Amino acid sequence: MRIQTFTNLESLLEWSETCAPDFDHLVAIGGDATISAAAAASVRLSIPFVPVPNGFGNMFALAFGFGNQTHRVIELFERGQVRRVDVGQFSDGRLFLSHRSFGLLNEIQEAVERGRAQPKAHLWRHLAYYAEACRFLFSAPLSPIRVEVDGAVLAEGRSSSPWPTSRRIGAT
Repeated sequence: MRIQTFTNLESLLEWSETCAPDFDHLVAIGGDATISAAAAASVRLSIPFVPVPNGFGNMFALAFGFGNQTHRVIELFERGQVRRVDVGQFSDGRLFLSHRSFGLLNEIQEAVERGRAQPKAHLWRHLAYYAEACRFLFSAPLSPIRVEVDGAVLAEGRSSSPWPTSRRIGAT
């Protein structure tokens, strides 16, 4: 067994893009951004991946019922099943597993998480997001956004309203 740690997301991303296939399983401990960054190595090398939630949202790991207790991680190695899952991809080629925020929501998230100095306690973190959302909605200018699905542009430009509009997409 070998343990490797990373002090920042950029070094983990670089490792995921370049690491050699000299391991049988990959275990990543962290939040959604860390889990997604590590998963890129698993996808690239076709190596089983165990996400251990230890962040704020942990949407991917929790959706599959993964826990952060040692006995649950060991149980996955002893009795777990390998499942193939879909991943998303940014325009720059980076992968994400469960979600990606865009537009105003992304700007709020980035403002709160800038420098990774955000509050660790869930209540204070929620309050930080709420306060930043209020600041954006009542004082910050809205950024332009372009929404494209399978090559079709659904929305483009700047909305005069801070509230999202919806559009129903149907298949024929």
